[in-house]
Amino acid sequence: GPQEDSCHEAYLLFPVHLDGTLLDNVKSMKAKKEYFPTVTVLQIFQQ
Repeated sequence: GPQEDSCHEAYLLFPVHLDGTLLDNVKSMKAKKEYFPTVTVLQIFQQ
């Protein structure tokens, strides 16, 4: 659905040099079909 499409785009925006632990968390969430809300993504980028 639209939500999954927007989340997929958000994942593509993650830089490849992100902290390994964060990448592991993202992969874990993707595996469980859980997605970052847009606000969470923005907060991560602002850290």
